[in-house]
Amino acid sequence: MEAHNAPHILSVPPHALAESGIWSYVTNTVVSTWIFVLIVAVCGVFLYTASRGKSGFVRTTGYLIVKHLKAFFEPLLGHNLPIHKTLWFVGGVFIYILGSNLYSLLLDWLLAFSPETWHDYLRPINSDINTTLGMAVLMIIISHMIMIRFRGVIGYVLHYVFNFSGHGIVDKVINVVVGWLHIIGEVVRIMALSLRLFGNIFAGAVLLGVMLWITAKIGTAALPL
Repeated sequence: MEAHNAPHILSVPPHALAESGIWSYVTNTVVSTWIFVLIVAVCGVFLYTASRGKSGFVRTTGYLIVKHLKAFFEPLLGHNLPIHKTLWFVGGVFIYILGSNLYSLLLDWLLAFSPETWHDYLRPINSDINTTLGMAVLMIIISHMIMIRFRGVIGYVLHYVFNFSGHGIVDKVINVVVGWLHIIGEVVRIMALSLRLFGNIFAGAVLLGVMLWITAKIGTAALPL
């Protein structure tokens, strides 16, 4: 790898493909996301076609993945949300985030050994705060829709506004205050989900660039084999 005078540090805001026009709304993160979605769509069509068969490696592997996801999420969801009705959501989100992070890790390595101009067109998906914030807001909205589906509108509203339930008057008053705190907690949860994923991926991309730059400066002859 050619040594540069300074490491390539990923900028916090994404890079737009153009300064004006319709392409000014398309960033390098969006291009990377389009590529990932296309890969997921192709893999989805392949898996769906293979699952239509009566037997096979893909069909058996799919059943094993669903089985392990169910065993993993069932203790976390508890008995209030049936796992057979919510696995499509929590399992799908888990697989999407895991796949996008692995895809971004591969993209980090490719960009580290690619020309500098490639950084203007490609960027790890979750290293953009706009992407992680959008996913956090969407996931919170969908989770609340699921809660309304199982608790009903009245039960859902009372859970936050006036959760007057418990064994005694003290427990009931405390639960009402806790319900109000849950409203604030939902806003904090959006910030925590978006910033945590963004910080992990963004810091990893920056650290990888710095390490590769230092390695190129030191020279391979000085490294222990």
